[in-house]
Amino acid sequence: MAADWLEQQPQLGRDVFARGQAEVAWEGQGARRALGLTADDDEMLDAELADDAGRDDLTALLRACLVALRLPSYADVFQLQRLPFWTVADARARITRLLPAQTKPVLLNWFLPEDRVEEAGSSQPLRRKAALAATLIASLELARSGSLTLQQRAFLQPIKVGEAGLTKNWHQGSD
Repeated sequence: MAADWLEQQPQLGRDVFARGQAEVAWEGQGARRALGLTADDDEMLDAELADDAGRDDLTALLRACLVALRLPSYADVFQLQRLPFWTVADARARITRLLPAQTKPVLLNWFLPEDRVEEAGSSQPLRRKAALAATLIASLELARSGSLTLQQRAFLQPIKVGEAGLTKNWHQGSD
């Protein structure tokens, strides 16, 4: 299923992260504040530098760098807002729930969610299109797996949905 494949892909902010912001050159106390250093860190850093003044001590330099490189306790991660669209999983569940009760093929539009389509009204055609697309994809997946049968008489004609193996009486289905 396309939805499952898409869900398993790395997501920005969760599995992979965007390119970092350009660094700003700071000096003195402003730099320490920007790095999130506390007064204790300042004292430790100053003590380390004072102890090793005049020496080329790699250990002291690394200790000073560790203090400066400590990450802040918070993480600024972008969370994508989940839009309230009808999903393929929703459409698949609705089709598998409603189809067994039908004795003859019905139009694909019959499986659209009434509440969301009516709620959206004519002012939000994007929701209606998303619901129709999700229902079409779900019906194609179910037809591929053999759970139902689809028929379309001609290009741009309505699509009829029937139970698997239901090929007789297609002409009697609702139009």
